[in-house]
Amino acid sequence: MAGLILAISLATLGQFILLYWRSVLNAAAAIQLAEGMDALEREEGCDAAFSWNEMCPNIVADSDAPAWRMLWARTYYRAVDMAGRLTPSLKQWAASEMTACTRYAAVLVSERVESNRRYAAAMLA
Repeated sequence: MAGLILAISLATLGQFILLYWRSVLNAAAAIQLAEGMDALEREEGCDAAFSWNEMCPNIVADSDAPAWRMLWARTYYRAVDMAGRLTPSLKQWAASEMTACTRYAAVLVSERVESNRRYAAAMLA
């Protein structure tokens, strides 16, 4: 009986974590990018757009945002990509989720650029 309660509790916790992550991802997609970051706004396809994301943990790691935010984005992106490949009916949903991951990464990079601009302005003042 205790094992059943534990299994149900873990499944509920996993579902909560997944839904929370999706809400964070969707909230980030609504954030305006920093000025001059228009190139990140263009949608050139999820795979091409996210490949640069794998190169920028070093950019984001030193920012105020913890590095795990980028790790979660990459992990979720890969899991959704695999689900879309294995299940053809999920392909369109997976593409939209992968685009949201790309947008989330663009927001993280944009936050870093804005932080650098503030720092530079403070140094010049």
